[in-house]
Amino acid sequence: MHYKKNTGLIKIKSIINKFLILIIGFILSGLIWIIEAIVHTFIFSYNNNFWKNLLFPNFYEFWMRFLIIMITIFFSFYCQKIISEKKKKAKEFKNIFNSIQDGLSILDKDLNIINVNSWFENNFNLNIPVIGKKCYSVYQNRTSSCPSCPSLLTFKTGKKENNLILLNSEMKDMKWIEVSSFPVKNKNGRVVNVIESFKNITETKNTQEKYKELIETSIVGLLEYDLVQNKIAFVNPKLLDILQYSEKELEEDSIFQKIFDIEELKIDKKDRNGSNLELKIISKGGYIKWLSGKKIYNYNNKGKIISLRLWLVDITEEKLHEKLKTEFLTRTSHELKTPLISIKGLTDLLIKFHNKEFDEDILSILKGIRKGCLNQIDIVDNLLKAIQLEADQLRLYPTRGNLSLIIKSVIKEFEGLVKTRNQTLTLKIHNQIITKFDKRKIKEVVSNILMNASHYTPHYGKITVISQIKNNHVIINIQDNGIGFTKKEKELIIKPFGKIERYGKGWDIDSQGTGLGLYISKKITELHGGEIWVESKGRDKGSIFYISLPITK
Repeated sequence: MHYKKNTGLIKIKSIINKFLILIIGFILSGLIWIIEAIVHTFIFSYNNNFWKNLLFPNFYEFWMRFLIIMITIFFSFYCQKIISEKKKKAKEFKNIFNSIQDGLSILDKDLNIINVNSWFENNFNLNIPVIGKKCYSVYQNRTSSCPSCPSLLTFKTGKKENNLILLNSEMKDMKWIEVSSFPVKNKNGRVVNVIESFKNITETKNTQEKYKELIETSIVGLLEYDLVQNKIAFVNPKLLDILQYSEKELEEDSIFQKIFDIEELKIDKKDRNGSNLELKIISKGGYIKWLSGKKIYNYNNKGKIISLRLWLVDITEEKLHEKLKTEFLTRTSHELKTPLISIKGLTDLLIKFHNKEFDEDILSILKGIRKGCLNQIDIVDNLLKAIQLEADQLRLYPTRGNLSLIIKSVIKEFEGLVKTRNQTLTLKIHNQIITKFDKRKIKEVVSNILMNASHYTPHYGKITVISQIKNNHVIINIQDNGIGFTKKEKELIIKPFGKIERYGKGWDIDSQGTGLGLYISKKITELHGGEIWVESKGRDKGSIFYISLPITK
């Protein structure tokens, strides 16, 4: 391609060029001197002796000739400077041209190569001159232009054109090239040249091929929906297998809308980064299937959403197992609760109507049986609530009310328990906390956490309830100076059956319960759009439970 130049030879040529310009200046000056002598001798006849006029001019002629010679020499140096500056600018342009990381090629209207940068030297293994050659001959070993040549399109349209081409020439680890053609127009707006930009995307293309292979063989279903053209842009074999439709069948809008609930796929402006979702669909065979996954939005360079991508897995079998488990636990819980209610009812009758027939020992046993039944009924009720929450079957009935009254009523109910444990309970809440909530459910939440604080705080301990209004939320802090929680215990305590055993540790606490209370409280709070969390600096450093609820009208 003849890119490499001998730098030493270039310097010698530069010196010779400067010297030649100087010599030419002196030669021109000499010629002017001779012409001046000829003019004065033969035209103006100042002196008929040519040699005398040439060698011994008079004072006036000498200075005139000298001035003309100086102007000529100055003009020669000035021309030399202009030429030097132009060469310098040309060199700077060439350096910039060659330093561009992508390939650049300038073509004329006949697709002849006018110039190329050094990118071609670094990426091609051609040893022939390319200047003046046809671009398709050099790059593609063709005898005619490529069918989808972007440069030809640019000459026709006068606009930038792009194309992805597979080069056939000998390359250095290069195969796929992204070609962009830019028009160069004259004063009349006519395209006279085209600048081609070449970008090596072989590595990117290979990576895409690998990802495509992974997607094609993935056990996760993938679907991309074009929101501009309102059609499916891509669907992988796994999702086709789940849906039991062919790719061609899915191209019909009616089929797509039959499978997917469009409302569930609508764009959520609050979640521009996508979100998790769970879908119930109807397969081709008419079967209900459950899919779980994530929806992701794709944007153009203006920030507008142009497509929706769904990553989905079939969880129908898991859903069936969950349903069977829920039904089993619900039935079992009811079966357990029925005899407990009967035992409690009969015990109440004996205590109320036949207490005179029993001595104190028998009455004490009956009261113990009644208390045990109540505890077991509470456990079964909590188990049923946990099952309902897990299956999204628990319903809220929110109404507008004063949360302060609910908290105060719970505190009043706990006065007896607090006194028996000689604990101090302090209340620091707003008199009016008006919001919308399910009164019975939120009362249960506050009761569970206050019970937890009392149980895990030794006798003579302190419990404080504080309210805060922050960022349109009310935050209830229930603080205690009890035994506190380790980092691991904080993670465990809000999980189902996350009971922390305290027996035999020497702590003066009451650790009764199933470990479902805080889990139920957390789920109920989340259904209200709030959250629960716990903070503790460690063992014997107390804890703070936070209940955050949105203030809604």
